[in-house]
Amino acid sequence: MVFRYCQKYFCIVVAAALGFLLLRFSLPDFAYISSYATAIRQSKDLNARISAAAEKPESSWQQQDPCSGRYIYMHDLPSRFNQDLLKLNASTEDSESVMSGESWYATTQSILEMIFHSRMKQYECLTDNSSLASAIYAPFYAGLEVTRHLWGGFSSSIKDAGALDFTNWLRGKPEWARMFGWDHFFVSGRVTWDLRRPTYIGPNWGSKLMNLPQTKNMTMITVEASPYANNDFAVPYPTDFHPSNDSEVLQWQEKVRKTKRAHLLQGQHALIKAQSEANLSVNPTGDSDTRRSTFDAILTGCIPVFFHPGSAYIQYFWHLPKNYTSYSVFIPMEGIQNGTIHVEEVLHQIPQEVVTTMREKVIGLIPSIIYARHKLKTEDAFDITVKGVLKRIEDVRRQIQEGKDPRSRFPEKSTWKYYLTGKVEKHEWDSFFRSKQ
Repeated sequence: MVFRYCQKYFCIVVAAALGFLLLRFSLPDFAYISSYATAIRQSKDLNARISAAAEKPESSWQQQDPCSGRYIYMHDLPSRFNQDLLKLNASTEDSESVMSGESWYATTQSILEMIFHSRMKQYECLTDNSSLASAIYAPFYAGLEVTRHLWGGFSSSIKDAGALDFTNWLRGKPEWARMFGWDHFFVSGRVTWDLRRPTYIGPNWGSKLMNLPQTKNMTMITVEASPYANNDFAVPYPTDFHPSNDSEVLQWQEKVRKTKRAHLLQGQHALIKAQSEANLSVNPTGDSDTRRSTFDAILTGCIPVFFHPGSAYIQYFWHLPKNYTSYSVFIPMEGIQNGTIHVEEVLHQIPQEVVTTMREKVIGLIPSIIYARHKLKTEDAFDITVKGVLKRIEDVRRQIQEGKDPRSRFPEKSTWKYYLTGKVEKHEWDSFFRSKQ
């Protein structure tokens, strides 16, 4: 009798244990779900306080506050996450002079992290009170961190050490507990693939920073985003032009506008002077889909020619027009490869008046793709990025307060399609992205 009772009790214990293990390992986002549920509870409490406050008449100060909904709190990260990394990357030791010296400076993409950090220190709605902040910026130089270990045969544990240190530091801060990272963001000067090493056995390139459970809640800014990640957003590669006032921008635009174009086309390796003398500039894919040359072309008033929609159209939603034919030429690579399309023939067929109209559109885009040293009257790439981040985080906050999962609006593999069209239906560009899904 006792033996049978023990057998029955043992089976119950085993079944319960197996059930827990099945639940734990059948849900890869178990930690995310737990934090999401907590975030919903906290957001509902926050929403109740906001509603109660809304019933009270606002003071004139509140009504006139130009920073309402725009406050950003910046974490004071230990120097190992930013300044120390400058010393370990010799090529960027004097990179801060980009934002303090001349308007033209030989700029590499890795300097984007420092440019953003410098501009955020000048941001007019920066606050020391995190409870007022609509978004929280973490100035982690993720690109510089991973660059140290991309080459040289380093182990995965070494490549991931900085990423894990960073996320563990964030989790220990009271600001993290408010929304478990949903209101946090950081910037990287590397392409997303350098920070998205698969968590399964596979390619050993880069770190897994963007595949960690914590960063999946954050908004991540890179020079090339993943078409399949709903919290990853691309911003322009830095060019060499960092104006200090609006006059410098207008003078440059006028100079570009008056420059005589002696050539129809320039290749992707053309320097700025050569691009300024051509009407069009080809921008094929390289190691990844995007190129800095795209923004050098726009800076010189040169119309970019693309062969893959991932080179710009499904990347820079915040900075470039969705009507891509207004500022660029698209020639599908498949037609070139099978011999049915010849690039120069296509480009020579574009009427001159169309080229002139497109060039003027490109020149008008210059302010939106440059990073000025100081705030301009016209929005530059930094301003547009901050506006996009704030809107994205506000949308996420609203969904959580409504009890919705911010990731449930569309399948993550269809991210590029949703952000481009607002739908996830069949699209003419589907074939361009199947190989990477």
